[in-house]
Amino acid sequence: MGLDILIYNNDGICMNKSEISEDLHYWLFNLANLDKGRFRTIFRVQDYYKTNIQLSGIEISSFIEELKEIRKGAD
Repeated sequence: MGLDILIYNNDGICMNKSEISEDLHYWLFNLANLDKGRFRTIFRVQDYYKTNIQLSGIEISSFIEELKEIRKGAD
């Protein structure tokens, strides 16, 4: 089961739906040896059972930049 990512506009309308696959989630938090202090925003989505984690503004930008940095390191 993947982790759904829903993006809403300021009016609360869902504009996009994406997913972090179960395999990617497992890799990120079990195999990639990520530093929790360096990738703080990524680690907010570690626990599948916490629902409704909300990111906005700078947090969304940070989440995206952390994913890009992880991808560069994985290449």
